[in-house]
Amino acid sequence: MVVKIRLQRHGVNKHPFYHINKELKNNRTARQSKPIEKLGTYDPIPRDGIKNVEINFLRTKYWIGVGAQPTDIVYKLLEKILLLPPKSHLNKKIEKKKD
Repeated sequence: MVVKIRLQRHGVNKHPFYHINKELKNNRTARQSKPIEKLGTYDPIPRDGIKNVEINFLRTKYWIGVGAQPTDIVYKLLEKILLLPPKSHLNKKIEKKKD
């Protein structure tokens, strides 16, 4: 099984709050799967103009180094806080031209 770093939604209607979790990827039970480790939180609704992202940098870097795969949204969050390098869209265009 693949280890994924993903967002797990909490909160109430129109006021979401997310936990950033590391969990085993199983397509059938993604919503009910229990996290292996909580790596941080993300509050997308700005309070005082600031979106709140709290991440345990050391543990997140460790799990990415071991091979855990962040989902696309988590990857974008980690790019914004400069934990991961930006994805290069040029590489995709070059690969398409080779085919």
